[in-house]
Amino acid sequence: MLYNVYRPTSFRDVLGQPAAVVLKNLVHRGRMPHSLLLTGTRGVGKTTLARICARALNCESDEKPCERCKSCRTKRHPDIFEIDTAAYGSSDSISNLIHSMQLAPDYSRRVYIFDEAHTLSSKSMSMLLKSVEEPRSSSIVFLLTTDPDKIDIALRSRCMWLKLGSLDKRNILRLLARVSITEEIRISRQALVAIADRSKGSARDALSILEMFSDREHEVTEKDVYELAGERVDTSDLVNRMFVGNTKAALDEIDRLYTFHASKAIVDSCLSELASRMRSNVENGTSPLLPMRWMKAVSKSRLDFANSYIPQRALEVAL
Repeated sequence: MLYNVYRPTSFRDVLGQPAAVVLKNLVHRGRMPHSLLLTGTRGVGKTTLARICARALNCESDEKPCERCKSCRTKRHPDIFEIDTAAYGSSDSISNLIHSMQLAPDYSRRVYIFDEAHTLSSKSMSMLLKSVEEPRSSSIVFLLTTDPDKIDIALRSRCMWLKLGSLDKRNILRLLARVSITEEIRISRQALVAIADRSKGSARDALSILEMFSDREHEVTEKDVYELAGERVDTSDLVNRMFVGNTKAALDEIDRLYTFHASKAIVDSCLSELASRMRSNVENGTSPLLPMRWMKAVSKSRLDFANSYIPQRALEVAL
């Protein structure tokens, strides 16, 4: 898979995440906390950053991670433990891991990476809390999650919390352009932009979509992306008519859109457009109330059209 092939292996390779700079500085200054909570949506680099940090902490060189020393070149590192808590998060498994935290590392630090940490049971979290409260100097725990609210509040409070944001379109495009050139995928600029739009800030999702076109002989176009990864609907005219209160013109635009596009694509595009306008209002110091009201109404229509014989009517009722 392309996202595994091009997964960053050093802090400098991580795009658009200030948390990478924070972790790099902590490693180089020798001030790494014993427990860290990395949060963010899927595909933004939580696991990647934890792995890089684990390698850096055990690196034998001044340039961490150097990717050349014995520790960095070790495939199955004896001091790095990556736990899929959804599969191995039982209290018995956690108990064994906590016991291993008391052992001396083979290199420098024993690093425990708990992926999908929110799936840990309450008992497992309580056991982890005890080890985090009385940490061994050579052990470090990473908790990775897309849902930090499900992490025990006491456990959460004892971690350094780093929030990873979705990647901006510019960084996604840079990544897609570099990978497409390296993999010799002929693809137009417009197609790359379409992939970036669909990735919703996830580098993994962007590379997964790009991989769909890796065996194409002709140049990949924007239309190819729409056909394989879903269509993009321009709802800017509809939103404009909503905002000025021109109901008849907005209803006419709904008629036109439903002639060519599916309900879900129209509503999702409309919500995306409204979200952009809400952010723009906030940045410009104007009230976001109007786009927020519209988002609430359109969101309800998305629920309603699932049970509607004529999905178009749900959006019309919202209007």
